[in-house]
Amino acid sequence: MFLRHNAGEDCGVEQSRAVARRADDLVRRCYSGLRGLAFQAEVVRAVHALLPVDAVFLATADPGTLLFTGVFAEEPLVGVADQFLANEFGEDDVNKFQSLATGARHVATLDSVTRGDRVGSARFRDIMAPIGLGDELRAALVTPSGCWGYLCLHRAESPYGFTPAEVRLIARLAANLGNGCRLSLAPSKSEGIATIAPGVVVLHPDHTLAAITSEAQRLLAGIADYSA
Repeated sequence: MFLRHNAGEDCGVEQSRAVARRADDLVRRCYSGLRGLAFQAEVVRAVHALLPVDAVFLATADPGTLLFTGVFAEEPLVGVADQFLANEFGEDDVNKFQSLATGARHVATLDSVTRGDRVGSARFRDIMAPIGLGDELRAALVTPSGCWGYLCLHRAESPYGFTPAEVRLIARLAANLGNGCRLSLAPSKSEGIATIAPGVVVLHPDHTLAAITSEAQRLLAGIADYSA
């Protein structure tokens, strides 16, 4: 009996193994003990190794308020950060992070929710398209103890967006990423139990309050005239 060797099939198997190895590497980084920006930078590097993406946004979050407590973003996202914040907290749009955190589906792409009509999203139309970005994949990093972060992956403008297989891959990794965000916020032994969580206040462009974490409320309560 002669067996026909299928080179394409072998290539596909090896590619799948490479993806699995890179996914395992990303999971290891989630439990590496790194904190703050060091943790976020390592995760972003691992994401680039895992998937072809052109820009990454990663944020830790307060599971009580679902607000950002720390942010790591790459260019060209940094230059339009204020616009992204205004969209997130002041406009109606698709795939808002808090909606993903509280909804049944925690991972979604722009193309899937707009059915390929990207201009239906104000975020795409007013922010992403002008800086040459196309589809985005957003994930709320939800764990059994709550949502501890958010991930957003961007690709350059192209008719082709993220595939269903890529969405499933990020969905499988989301809880580990959430645990990594949680651990990155935990005080180290040397810091002791007196360490407090970051206080976060988000303001509208006119400086009125958009959102605030409970820790920020506690800290501001100690300032006699903060509400003046």
